[in-house]
Amino acid sequence: MAVQGANAPLVVRPAVMPEAYDGSSDWLEYLAYFNQCGEVNGWTDVQKAQFLAVRLRGAAQKFSLSVPQARRTVWAQYVQDLTDRFAPAAIARQHKAQLRSRRRKTGEDFGRLADDLRSLAMRAYPGVADATIRELVLDQFIEAVTPDRLRFQEQTPATIPAAVEMVHHLERVWDNADVPAAARVAPLYDPVHQQLVAAAVEATPRSSLWPFMRSAT
Repeated sequence: MAVQGANAPLVVRPAVMPEAYDGSSDWLEYLAYFNQCGEVNGWTDVQKAQFLAVRLRGAAQKFSLSVPQARRTVWAQYVQDLTDRFAPAAIARQHKAQLRSRRRKTGEDFGRLADDLRSLAMRAYPGVADATIRELVLDQFIEAVTPDRLRFQEQTPATIPAAVEMVHHLERVWDNADVPAAARVAPLYDPVHQQLVAAAVEATPRSSLWPFMRSAT
């Protein structure tokens, strides 16, 4: 049924009007239900944000009014704000899963990987002491790079910056064709490793190995 005023645009009555949400029940279940209603009604994201705002009651409505208008009109941002408020445990589980599964992407900078892992850890474990967060990030950083060719072996770094520096070094060793294969699998600071790297450096033009030499010496 359509309702039309003298100068008003055509407003179509929804085929299915979602039930109200007051913040006392499972938010994620309600969101899935609301999205189904939106599909039946053929709503755009803008319309979904508008209808969601008027279907909130009680604590949910009160919280919604505290969300900036600019965010309430953008569906993804509005839903994120409501989810952070009414389903924090679910969000923490999601971040924990992302933290556990995070791996280095091809060509990704190691420092950027460490920063991303720290961000995920802080969101996955809100309120946890910073020292514990650093330990979690270090463990996950090692896991994120070791399944590939970069291996720490006996030389496990003690801090995140040390780990980043070490994998930069290991990657240069591996990528340098003049470094013997044995140097690529030896412990990083093992005397044998140092001798093999030194021999490769000695036999290779200085200009081609300068970036590698700075990290290996």
